[in-house]
Formats: sequence, C-alpha cells, structure tokens
Amino acid sequence: MSESVSIRIDNCDIKVPKGINLIEAAKQAGIEIPHYCYHPDLSIVGNCRMCQVEIKGSPKLAIACNTFVTEGMEVFTHLTSEKVRETQESNLEFILKNHPLDCTVCDQSGHCKLQDYYFEYSRRGSRLLETKVKKKKAVRIGTHIMLDAERCILCTRCVRFLDEITGTGELGVVSRGDRSEIDLFPGKTVDNPLSATIIDLCPVGALTYADWRFNTRIWFTKSTESLCVGCSRNCNVIAHERDGEIVTVKARYNRKVNKEWLCDEGRFGFNRFKPQIPCSTDSNTHEALAAFASLVRHGEHLNIILSSFLTLEDILVFKSLSEAFPNVRLYGLVVRRQTSDLERILVMPDYSPNRVSFEKVGIPEWNGDASTNLCVVGLTSFENKFIQFDTIKFLFSGYGELRNMAEVFIPCKYVYEKNGHFINCDGYLQKFNALFASKNKAESELIIQVFPELDKIDPLAYLKENLSVPENLDVR
Repeated sequence: MSESVSIRIDNCDIKVPKGINLIEAAKQAGIEIPHYCYHPDLSIVGNCRMCQVEIKGSPKLAIACNTFVTEGMEVFTHLTSEKVRETQESNLEFILKNHPLDCTVCDQSGHCKLQDYYFEYSRRGSRLLETKVKKKKAVRIGTHIMLDAERCILCTRCVRFLDEITGTGELGVVSRGDRSEIDLFPGKTVDNPLSATIIDLCPVGALTYADWRFNTRIWFTKSTESLCVGCSRNCNVIAHERDGEIVTVKARYNRKVNKEWLCDEGRFGFNRFKPQIPCSTDSNTHEALAAFASLVRHGEHLNIILSSFLTLEDILVFKSLSEAFPNVRLYGLVVRRQTSDLERILVMPDYSPNRVSFEKVGIPEWNGDASTNLCVVGLTSFENKFIQFDTIKFLFSGYGELRNMAEVFIPCKYVYEKNGHFINCDGYLQKFNALFASKNKAESELIIQVFPELDKIDPLAYLKENLSVPENLDVR
C-alpha cells in the first residue's frame, strides 16, 4: 500500500496518498477544484490559474495542480474562502475578456467548461469597453479537426498531448501576450492516428470535429456510456445518438484502459459495425431454431464459430452448450491486422473486441480447418470482409445483408443492440451498454429458448471461479 498523509480541506479531515496534488486530493473529499489546463495524464504547466486555493500559513494563493500534499496541510477552496472566490471570478473574467460571444453557434455549447464555470463560479458581467482581439476562425488543421483560435484559452492540453503522448508535435503556441495562439508548425497537419483526441481534451470550443461540425446540439442526443469495439483495447466512450444515427463519439476517462485517449479509426468508424440492411424478426426463426436443436440433440457433429463481437454472456451460453453436448465444438473467430508504431500507443493488432474472452473461457481460435457442418454465430459484415466461409449451415447474425450466406439464417441482435460484458486485452472486465433498442433476441436468449436445460451463466461469478487471477478484473 502507498504511504498516506493527513490533510484538512475545507474543514474536513481526510487521508490521501502521499505525493498527489491538491486537485486529486480534493476529489477524494468530494470537492471539485475548477481547472482547465490540468490533466492527470499530461505534464503540469499551471497556465489557466483557475485552480488557486488558500493554504494556511502561506502568504499568497497557490495553484492546486502544482501543489502537492504534505502532512498536516490545511487547504481552503472556493467553498470556504472568499479570497479564492474573488480570485476565481477575476481570473475567469480575464480568460473571457477576448472570448467571442458565439455560444449559439459553437459545437461545444452545452458541454463547455467555460459555460459551466461561468455559471458555477462567476456570473460577472464583462467590463471590457475596448474591441476584442480577433484571431483565426474555422481553420482546418487536420482531416478531422477545425481550429477556432479566438475561442482558445491557451490551456495547451492539445500541444502537450501531441508532444508527450504521440510524440508528433504538430502544434505550438505562437506570438506573445494577448496575441498568443495555438498554430501548426510549418508544413505539418494534425493527422496522426490519435489526432482527434485533442478535441476531447479541449475544454472549450477551440477544437471541433470537422466531420460533425454543426451536426446536432448535444442536448438533442441520447448519450450512452459504452465501449469501442474496434479492437480488444475496448476503449471507454460516450456515444451520442440522434434519430438512429451516431452523431458524436467522445472518449470516456478510464485510467487503466485508455485514459482519455481514443484512436481516430475507432471514433469515426463506429458506423462500420452497424448493419447496412436492418435485420427484422423473421417468421421462420422458430423453425430454424428447431432444426438447429434437432441436429445438436441427435448427436450430429457441429462446428460452431463464435464472433468476438459477441458479449461474454453469449459466449458463456454457447460454452455451456458445448459442455452439455460433446458433439458440439466451439471456435473463436479472430481477425488480426498490422498496426503502426503510433497506433500501438493505444490500438491492438486485431479487429476482435472480445478476443480475450475466448482465451479466458477456454475456446480455441478458429484456424480455418473445421469447415463442415458449420454454424457461425454473431458474424458481422465487417468481419466478413476479412474472412470468407465456403458453406455455412446455420448463421446467427444481426446483419440482414448476410442472409444469403447460409442455408439457415437466424436473425439476432447486433453488437450495438446488446448489453453485456467484454474482457479487454489487459484482462479488465467491462460493461457494454446498448446504443440502440431491438425487437430481436440475442443469440444466447435464442439458445436458452431451445435448450431450456442450459442455465445462463453469470459472467462475473464464472470468471471469479475459473480465473487464476480474479483480482485483475475491473468491472465498470
């Protein structure tokens, strides 16, 4: 265990790990210290000055991002210190001095830290009589990124991410004083594989999505906390959906999995995993399931290939099916690919989001040998681009465009219509939340329907019982 120290924040005594800064310490006491430039996974620069606090015995205010806890420290935030409140109000007024009044047309409106902090910590009217400094607007600095320099508050999160994480260094701060602004270095554009992460990191509307610009207001969308299924990293995301379409995808912070990073392929490729043709409920589903059950119960050999886009719950039901009927053999479908050095910061060399579940549950990877009496479960159109099957007897899928691939097609939910769990490349068990509703049943529900003797297995209980290192699980 790490060493802890006792401190006092806003008259509340707490114990926190030694060496953390006051922003993180305050979080543990349930107190938010406002900040713009600080990010837990980037270097500390102390640009914005929003996080100032009062420390007993100190002659002046200190920035919480670069002040680290010591034994017996007594801290006062805006909740208990008038001096801190006045300083934050003045500092925010200074930050907003040259900021354009364009919230009505800004894509960040509704989830902007300038708006949030103004209402929470200021509400002071502007006293500026001079003309505001004008800077560049709507400049494309990369395939996916637009820069409105006059909205920028120079927190430099974007600059530090490109310097410290990707190492590509496309952006810097140019000019001086109130003419300072973020700009590209000559001959460069922000087009690395993680480029759009800087849009998530931007706390204001200076960096916005070129692809989703003026698409929809955030309050008109349904926001779902879920996972990216582009590879086995299973990055945590918030997907915003409106009228059946995914209109924005943002990274969701998870220190153990993806921090607050997300690759461009995952972010802008969410629609890769949606069906081109909706898969409506088929009137022949009952007959198809009866034929499948009859083949299994009569002992005929059957090779079942499971897509890694299935949830852990689906996989475990088919695992129990193979244990109940020795004539059923299971294989996991894994699609591998090449990744660049930059991609490997975050991206795994596969297109198989639940690949690790096959390993944990004990299902071998399909190598193409078992090709007779084939049943393929959960196949996506995306996987079908990489792996072709000769003949399929039964196909469970939520993708209507694959209907003619098999002798018997059984419509199911597709990946975005399911709730369930995935195990990522580092062994963390995470919850996947459905993005869309469905009238179809999942593969596991259909199998339980025709094999009532099978019990639906609780994934967490199964893994704790069967894994040698259960403490590696991180359920979210």
